[in-house]
This record gives sequence, C-alpha cells and structure tokens, in this order.
Amino acid sequence: MLLGEKIKELRENRNISQKELGESIGVSDVMISMYEQGKKNPSLPTIRKISEYFGVTIDALLGSKNTLSTLEEEMPEGVTLLRRMKNISPEARRKMIQIANALLEQEEKEMKEREK
Repeated sequence: MLLGEKIKELRENRNISQKELGESIGVSDVMISMYEQGKKNPSLPTIRKISEYFGVTIDALLGSKNTLSTLEEEMPEGVTLLRRMKNISPEARRKMIQIANALLEQEEKEMKEREK
C-alpha cells in the first residue's frame, strides 16, 4: 500500500476529515488531499507528525513489511492517553512521565524478584 493510501485509510477509519488532520499536523487540507492522491509526498518531519498523530510507527506508515502491527493495535489505551496528554501543561506532562517511569521501574524490579 502506498503512503497516500495508508494516510487515507488511517484517516477514514477514524472518521477524521482532511481539514482536521491538516490542522493537527500543520498543513492544509489541500496538501492532505495531494498526499492521499499521491500527487505530493510529505516531508520527513510531516511523516513523523502523521505517524505520531495516528499512533503508528513510521515503518507502518511507509508500509514496511517488518512492521505487522501499529502501536494503536498493540496498546490502544496508551495511544488514547498520549493524545490526551498533548492538551496538558508541560509541567503536568513531566510529572505524568515521572510517575509512569517509577511504576515501570517498580514492575521491572518485581518481575526480576519473581524470576528468582
């Protein structure tokens, strides 16, 4: 599947308009249409923004055969949380990341203890 087709599929599967996607990643809806039709290719920074917006890897977006699942398929609640985090203050985001890292470290420690 070509990049433009993948963008269109992701957008339509989530009922997102070209305008909404464009506003979210900083390009016009006309440009989104051109990407989807294969008339223009997005720059690497724009590809990165699109992949982050949809919660997929760049490999998945570009159709790499090595990537079989997207982040959203693997952990949809994580993608939802990340989308919500973009609307909070940088300080609140920093605190949430600290809390998540502390929980992960504790879980890793407990897993090592169980393995003994």
